[in-house]
Amino acid sequence: MRIALQSEIPGLVDQLQCLAPDIEAFVVPDTNESGERRIMADVLLGTATGRTRLPALIERCEGLRWLHILGTGVDKFPLHLVEDKLVTCSRGATAGPIAEWVMAMLLAHEKQLPDAWITEPPQAWYMADLGCLENKTLGIIGFGAIGQAIAKRALPFDMNIIAKVRTHRTSPVQGVELVAVEHVEEALVGEGLGVGAGEGDVWRRRHRLGPGLPRLGRGRQRGLCPFALAARTVRQDR
Repeated sequence: MRIALQSEIPGLVDQLQCLAPDIEAFVVPDTNESGERRIMADVLLGTATGRTRLPALIERCEGLRWLHILGTGVDKFPLHLVEDKLVTCSRGATAGPIAEWVMAMLLAHEKQLPDAWITEPPQAWYMADLGCLENKTLGIIGFGAIGQAIAKRALPFDMNIIAKVRTHRTSPVQGVELVAVEHVEEALVGEGLGVGAGEGDVWRRRHRLGPGLPRLGRGRQRGLCPFALAARTVRQDR
């Protein structure tokens, strides 16, 4: 199987070739290096946008049967060139690492790291004015693969978890309360920690929560929570 990579990703060629002895992975050369030379490839790995070269790259590949998108969103992907080819994406592939990073940031905030690290003997070894995640409220905007991965890691810390969804449904993660989009402000405003794992940039300058979602004004933003953390993800149905 010949796997063509749209661009160089450190270590990926070696990782792919270790999967099976018949895999031949390579990075497609720039057009200014190879002209319009045809490329023999069974699989093409590229990004959803692919800059301006992706449509031409798809047409240059002979024997192409599979297109894999290194990401999730396909809004700018040239789907009109897919025809009968298999198309897959990397939805959920980074959920674990992102969720671990979110938990690391929550713990760093509560435990005041790195400020709490000592460089000399403290005045008292037996006490410290540190926070705790236990019984805090964690609000997750969007409950796809990343949101669920965060929730599963937060539950063992005895956190109260609520998650915004487009329409109310039964939670796929036991112990997590799902709230419909029209109630997201009431659910998140108050004491606790807020984490955005939703569409686009959550709580950015205009506090827009993605297409079709309500805006959080500055007053609501200030009352949202003492600590808000935005995990940027691409758009996907939830």
